[in-house]
Amino acid sequence: MGVPVTSDGKAIYLPNIFPGGVTLYYAGAGDDPEGSLGEGQEFHAQSNVAGDTVVEWSFSDWVYIAGAIVGYAGAGLGDWASLKLYAPATPVTPNGAGTGNANVVNGVIVPALGDGAYDLDYADAIPVPAYTEDETGKQTPSGYWDWSAPTTGRGDVTPSPTPGQANWHLLAVQQDLARFANRLQLLGDHHTSVTVPAIKPKKVLPHWVWCLSLHNENGSALQIMWTLVTARTRTL
Repeated sequence: MGVPVTSDGKAIYLPNIFPGGVTLYYAGAGDDPEGSLGEGQEFHAQSNVAGDTVVEWSFSDWVYIAGAIVGYAGAGLGDWASLKLYAPATPVTPNGAGTGNANVVNGVIVPALGDGAYDLDYADAIPVPAYTEDETGKQTPSGYWDWSAPTTGRGDVTPSPTPGQANWHLLAVQQDLARFANRLQLLGDHHTSVTVPAIKPKKVLPHWVWCLSLHNENGSALQIMWTLVTARTRTL
C-alpha cells in the first residue's frame, strides 16, 4: 500500500513526534508499584500551609515525554511548581570479606570479579546514561553496564563486556537527570497545555522517579493538577 496523496499527487503526512511502535498516552496518574498501569499516584496536590508539598511517582515501563496539561486554583504571588526527574541511588552493601561483585569509585559503581568491596543485587540496579561529549557535541559511551531495554518492564542490568565503553552507569548516589519545569509561577486560577512537537521526545526509564514540588508562599488554599503528554508501548 502506498502513501496517501492529495488530488494533485502530493503525499499526505500526519505530524507525529513519536516513533513507531508506541501509542499516545495522556497520563493522569503513575503506575502502581506492583505493575498496574495508571493505578499509582494521581497527579494532583493541594496545600493550606506555607512551605513545599512533594509528589513522586514512576511508570512500570519506559515512556516518551512531550508535554503536559496543568491547572491550578487559589494561587497567590510567590507560589510556584517545579517538575524534575531523578535516578535514585543504586543500593550496594559493604562486603567485608572482599568477595563482592562491585566496587565504588567516586560514587560510580563498577563491576568486580568476585573480589569487590561491595555486593550488588542487579535487580535493584538503576541505570543512568553514561557518555562523554567533545566540543562538537559528539557523544561517546563511557559506562560499565548494559541494559536490556525491553519494551515493557525494568529489564536486566548486567556488567558490560566492554567496560568504560558501555551506555550506562550505576551510581551509589542519587542523580538529578532533568528539570522539566523550574519554579513555574502560579497566580490565580488557570488551566494551560504545553507541548513541544518540534523536538525529539525523551525516553524515560521505569527505574527513574518523577518529582513535582508545589511551593505555597503564604499559606493560602492552593490546588494543582497535571496531565503528562506521553507515549508508551502498552496502555492497558
